[in-house]
Amino acid sequence: MHDITYLDMLQLSSELKRFEGARIEKFYSLGDGVFRFKISKRGEQQYALVVKLCSYACITNLEEKSDSIDQFTSAVRKYISGAMISSISLYNNDRILSIISKKGETEFNILIEMFGKGNLIVTDRVMKILSCYMSHVYRDRSVRPRDTYLPPSTRSISTDDADFAEKFLSGMNNYKGKTALQSASRLLNMGSVYVSEAFSRAGIDANAERLSEAEVASLSGKIKEIASESREGKVYLLRSDGRLEDYLLCRPSSKELEAEERSSLLETLSEFYAIDAMSVKEEKNEKVEELEKSIEKQLAYLDSVDSEILENKKKGEQVYNNMVRFNQLIAYMSKERRATLEEVQERFPDLKILSIDKKNRRIKVEVDA
Repeated sequence: MHDITYLDMLQLSSELKRFEGARIEKFYSLGDGVFRFKISKRGEQQYALVVKLCSYACITNLEEKSDSIDQFTSAVRKYISGAMISSISLYNNDRILSIISKKGETEFNILIEMFGKGNLIVTDRVMKILSCYMSHVYRDRSVRPRDTYLPPSTRSISTDDADFAEKFLSGMNNYKGKTALQSASRLLNMGSVYVSEAFSRAGIDANAERLSEAEVASLSGKIKEIASESREGKVYLLRSDGRLEDYLLCRPSSKELEAEERSSLLETLSEFYAIDAMSVKEEKNEKVEELEKSIEKQLAYLDSVDSEILENKKKGEQVYNNMVRFNQLIAYMSKERRATLEEVQERFPDLKILSIDKKNRRIKVEVDA
């Protein structure tokens, strides 16, 4: 599945507007950049809005709670638990979801950055950062508590611009990307997956270094066509041999994947979340199994160590109990240095004397545990 694009975010923010007026009951951090908002709306069921940074946002019935509450989760709950959602939109025409909520007269802005490594930031009414999932210092902005939130600067060309075709032609002539696809993707704020679809529809080689003016004109027309289709509210779920692969907001030109038309991006993305949650669960189960095997090995080792300790303890007790006879044996050998093994065994029949090493002055005696 592709990383979420600006076109996807436009559709998501539009669908999420139905939760304006709803209340945020609780916030959960599920780990690895996945968050869940428990939302309730009067006269309706409770909802779970799940966001995975840079990947998706969806509504789901899956109840997945975090085992622990970290400092960030605790801080976010303090600000937004019980708050009423007053507005949901995209911030700065970028992949930043803005959820403005109010608790009484106090306003908070939840900003979810769905680009780069992603981030979740809570600010006050004047955009002062109260808490953030990750702190960063960039060349043109910083994201840290007590800083004023600034979105990243963007130079992307919008298909809504009246002079889009001229800007796109100029940009493609001046941009020095390795391929035409790379150049176009960086010029446009729509995502390489949709730019690639435009190349496919126009029949233009996306890996070409340079395009002719006629090719750029043809490509710009297909780009505007795709941008227009993405606003129709249709979603195409793409499968390969029945397995979920990706989705698009426009009908794909390629017939390699099966395309199933849907009417909601939120609902479509919930299927990808379900697969994600299942894979995480399986991964956890595998780790549990590995841990259990490791514990079994350690317990088996400890059992063998305990047995050895017990055996040695018993042998030690036998040595202690026979200490008088051992001292007598040592005294006898010191006096009778020419005594043979048989003579010594006959002299001490109660001891299991196995060998005598006169050179190294050692006597080997077997002790029963």
